[in-house]
Amino acid sequence: MNIEANKKLWAKIVAKAWCDEAYKAELLNNPEQVLKAEGADIPEGVRVHVVEEQKPSTAEDIYLYLPSVKGTIVMDENEVKKAAKSCCFTM
Repeated sequence: MNIEANKKLWAKIVAKAWCDEAYKAELLNNPEQVLKAEGADIPEGVRVHVVEEQKPSTAEDIYLYLPSVKGTIVMDENEVKKAAKSCCFTM
């Protein structure tokens, strides 16, 4: 998967997490499982962490920042859900 495809996939995952608290909890608790289910390739020996505060990644640990919807965009909850449903990425 190339960088642009990874960015699109992460945007899709973030949008789903903003709209679904159970999905967000699963993403935070079992990021590798969720990412693989979404089609991400995770190299052998690399650990993935999804965090709500930015951290620097290393060669062995990748930290993916899950931003808060409240500080990121100005939309009400229904608008966010509508936008997330209309997101469509082809990989």
